[in-house]
Amino acid sequence: MKARFEVTAPQEMEFTMTITMTLKEWEQLRKQCHNEYPGFKLATLISEMVVLAHKTLTPDSAQGDRDI
Repeated sequence: MKARFEVTAPQEMEFTMTITMTLKEWEQLRKQCHNEYPGFKLATLISEMVVLAHKTLTPDSAQGDRDI
């Protein structure tokens, strides 16, 4: 049996990437994301993750004091 795999529109394919970093590294990356597409979407998702991590891991911390 033979099969041939051909990509006709690689720019339209979805890819998944798993990234493991410290919370501090995520916060630093968030600050480096651009305010244009698609960077702003990534920045928003990182911000949501960082806020949730702070709420979950440090429930007594003052969220207003963080520069996220």
